[in-house]
Amino acid sequence: MQKFGLVCEKKSTKGDGRIFYVLSRLKPEHVDRKPIFHNGKGAISLFHGFAGYLPDDFFQRAATKFIEKFQMEDIQPELSYEHVELDVDEHHHVILDVATIKHCRMFQTTIARRKIINTDRPTEDDEPLPSLCQEVLRFLETELQVFSPRGARGVELKMYIPCVCSNDAHMHVVRKFDKDVLPCGSNGMEVTRYRKLFGKTVPSQDVPQSQLELTKPNGYVDDIIIAQVSEEIGHCWKILGVRLGHKWSKLNSLGYERQIDKATEYMLKQWRCKRSGDNQIAVLCNALKQHGLKDLASRYQNDTGSDSNPQDIVKNSDNFDDQDLLFICENLGSGWRRLALRLGAKWTDLNDIEDQHRYLQDRMMNALDSWRQRQPANQLPTMIIALRHEHNNLAKLLCTRHVYKYDVAFKDKPVTEDHSRQGSLSDLDFLVISEMMEKDWKSFLRHLGIKDAQLAQIEVKFPGDIVGQTIESLVRWRNGQDSDVNQVEKVKEALKAEGRMDIIEKLEAAERNRDA
Repeated sequence: MQKFGLVCEKKSTKGDGRIFYVLSRLKPEHVDRKPIFHNGKGAISLFHGFAGYLPDDFFQRAATKFIEKFQMEDIQPELSYEHVELDVDEHHHVILDVATIKHCRMFQTTIARRKIINTDRPTEDDEPLPSLCQEVLRFLETELQVFSPRGARGVELKMYIPCVCSNDAHMHVVRKFDKDVLPCGSNGMEVTRYRKLFGKTVPSQDVPQSQLELTKPNGYVDDIIIAQVSEEIGHCWKILGVRLGHKWSKLNSLGYERQIDKATEYMLKQWRCKRSGDNQIAVLCNALKQHGLKDLASRYQNDTGSDSNPQDIVKNSDNFDDQDLLFICENLGSGWRRLALRLGAKWTDLNDIEDQHRYLQDRMMNALDSWRQRQPANQLPTMIIALRHEHNNLAKLLCTRHVYKYDVAFKDKPVTEDHSRQGSLSDLDFLVISEMMEKDWKSFLRHLGIKDAQLAQIEVKFPGDIVGQTIESLVRWRNGQDSDVNQVEKVKEALKAEGRMDIIEKLEAAERNRDA
């Protein structure tokens, strides 16, 4: 139990028997936190966590190990379930807490001087000693890793310090204390304090002055910025990558669907290598602002001027790059499946995309990327014709973007291949039926022999989407028909039973157009 941080023995010289501290047996309760000196002078805090959470019993086991290491003989620490205070030597007092900052639970370690001569104007002599601060940090770096969760991919213990640049507190990920400036630009006394108290001191005679000077170019995106962006970007990391110039196909091949922070970190480091010498901060902040993360961008760049948007660039090509596809996705809204069908996609392929990708924008980008690979030429006119049904304004925006006349697309209409055999119905036919059927879709499908249990199952898969429900039902029905069945005649019979001669006329007109 002692080895795994479940108990530790009290150091005593009084010979009153062996006494053990067992924090995990304490009951959770509210503790009134005591203020740590005026303005935090004479005290300094570190924070550790796993991207917003602490595993069960992490605090209790780590605090038990800390007491075992630093307790003084015959001095009783103050203990509660998520709060520990103890004297570690004649000059210092340490407080261990579970701190909740912006809904994130972290392991907080505060090192404080036991006595301050003048609390109104503390002097440098009232600061914690760097030797003790560094000893505590070495302990935390070693022991906290021992209690890290095992087997969880992408779970990594990280150290944070609070930012001092604003009243809206946010936390910075730090790897080591070797800078006087935080990524957000903070360079006040608090930043210098951390470097002075926790940074490793190196004798100046051992290191040439030239090596001590900052050699990185202005606007360089360092590993700390990358770590912070990786924690906060969320599932849209691929979209951010496209904004920064990465290829969508390359991002898809990384295979980090369940390790978002790792994927973002890798992607940003790859981007940084390609943009060496440029003002990387400005480019990254511009991309973050386009991404809707203005608060995050403001940490690294204070200018409030207008930002260039690569999606606003005028182009003279009839073909699309990844920025064009992203432009379509962000202006498309719902109905991406219907657009994909009009572009020649198969309904079953769209189901596969939805199963493989959890988030809507990823699904949309993959569907459009698949179409682009199938359509090596005439991409712009093909897209305009497909968009006119439900997204005509977006079609006109694309024409403006590519300096293309809207009417030209319809004069020279691209030929779309139709692989349907005689008497069969295509996914595009099912789209026509579904968009016109509306509320009578269940009655129509019952005429085709589809059971209510199957319809209920499909409703769960496509909640609130009658068009999607109808197409999925028709695709399943078609897949269950024998090869010699005339699907067209069967569907027409079901439509006649519903009195939907308008849909039959629409299907016949589409068939005549294909024959022509």
